[in-house]
Amino acid sequence: MSLKDFCHAVQTRWRELVRVVWPASPAELLRAREARLDRAIRRRWLRLVALRGRIDRLLTALGRQQGRLRDLSARLLTRREEWDEEGWLRLQQAVAGKRERVQRLERRYEGECEVLDRLRRARRRLEGGEVVVRSRWVEEPPD
Repeated sequence: MSLKDFCHAVQTRWRELVRVVWPASPAELLRAREARLDRAIRRRWLRLVALRGRIDRLLTALGRQQGRLRDLSARLLTRREEWDEEGWLRLQQAVAGKRERVQRLERRYEGECEVLDRLRRARRRLEGGEVVVRSRWVEEPPD
């Protein structure tokens, strides 16, 4: 390996080399952990906002379909000769499918909210000093 190749390898892997030679202090580890939690909280929150929007759009579409289904059912009672049984059955199946999707997404939304709450609690504990972040040089290896 030439000197030029060696210098290039050192330059490209400088951060990794620095971490090996000079480990992070507990304060740096704490800041890094806080930053990771902040990013995770932000990502989860953005996903929840997007999921809520998707659920709301589905609920709006479900309401429209249920309205059309009511109109078709009313037409059955008043004008039997205009009855479109196939269209009514398709619409009824579409409404049932949308209801199921909404319920599934609502369950997923609740689960994601719980995960977000756990992340926020972990962040508060870290901020309040309840969690101690240790340098990897100080910690003893697990048994």
